[in-house]
Formats: sequence, C-alpha cells, structure tokens
Amino acid sequence: MVRRQRGLLYQLKIILFFIFVIISQGTYFHCLGSTGKAISECSELIVVFPGESQRIEEGFELARSGYAANIAIPGRSLNTLQSLALQHGLDDRVGFIPMGHSQTTFEDALLTRRVVKEHGFSSIMLVTSSYHLPRAYFLLRVLLTGCDVTIQTHGVPDEDARQRTSHDRFHRPKIFFNEMIKFWASLGEMAWYGLTGRLLTELQSAQVIRRALKEWVLFAV
Repeated sequence: MVRRQRGLLYQLKIILFFIFVIISQGTYFHCLGSTGKAISECSELIVVFPGESQRIEEGFELARSGYAANIAIPGRSLNTLQSLALQHGLDDRVGFIPMGHSQTTFEDALLTRRVVKEHGFSSIMLVTSSYHLPRAYFLLRVLLTGCDVTIQTHGVPDEDARQRTSHDRFHRPKIFFNEMIKFWASLGEMAWYGLTGRLLTELQSAQVIRRALKEWVLFAV
C-alpha cells in the first residue's frame, strides 16, 4: 500500500510539473507573441527570419527608416539582397550581409550567431512574424549567451492569417499550438547540435521523421 501511494505521488508530481511547464510556455508565447518588444533604439544589424513576405517587407522598411546600418536574411544571397533592396527603394548606405542556406528556425538563429561573431556586432534587431517571435527570440538568445549582444525584437502581424481567421475561428489557436510543439522540436535540434556539432537536417532519417511528425502532430494552417 505504501509503495502504491508513493507511486501515485510520483505520478502526480510529474503531471503537476508538465502542467507548470505548459502554463509557463503558454504565458511566454502569449506575452511576447502578442506584443513583442517596442523598438527603443537603432541596432547595428537587422536580421529577418524568412517566411511570410511581410517579414521581409517590414525588415527593409525598418532599414530604410534608419534603424540599422546592415541587414541580413538567412538563405538569401548577396545578389538577392541587392535585388530586394532595389524593389524596396533602399539606398547603398545600408550594408547587405549574405548568410548561408537554412532549413529551420534553429539554423536561422545559428547563422545569425556566426554573423554576429564574424562582424563583432553588439546590437541586433530580430524581425519575424509575431506568432513566430517567441521561438525565434528564445533560440537566438540562448545561442548568443556569453556574447555581449543586445537583441531587440519586432513582431510582424500576419495579414494572411487574419483573412484565414475570418473563415476559421480556430486558425490562431492552431498556429499557437503548432508553435508550442515546434518550440520543443527546435530545442531538440539545438541539443543535437550541441552534442554532435552536426545539423539534424543533415540526417536523412531525421528528415523522414520530421515530415511524418509534422503531418501527424501539427494542424494544417
């Protein structure tokens, strides 16, 4: 009987721990994803984590407004950045920093860390969609631990999501759920890289599992 009670108590502690983690994560995602952090000063680099076109447009608009002297987008070559600059009316006073290929948000953050270290930047502005901001900021903050770097964030509203929400009232909760799940997947990527020094996307088997989990676990949005 005593052993059984101890077992039940142990299970209860595990359940309470997971509830605490879920509530804490949800609170963090809601607070940062809803408002982000107000831009208080200029930065040395604007880094746009790619995705919706609004992110890139907002990044170049911030650069044109003088919020940073340099701009970088993971996966975009120097020629692509220069072409985008012409499209958005950005003059040559802003520097363009090409970054390597990226397949995930963790890899976006990893490339950003390399650029920050190579150029010695002490302040950056992270631009991405508001719903994506909590995960992107957390990864970038962890990877830049030990570096004397100030990170400002700018969340970009997803206009397409607003239109889809008018047809599906559960669209935003689905995105919120997906991001919370992806958060743990990104932590797994980071842990794997820290242990092996390799990217998880380099493993073919991991790619297969990743696609299967996205199909089975995540909502279609």
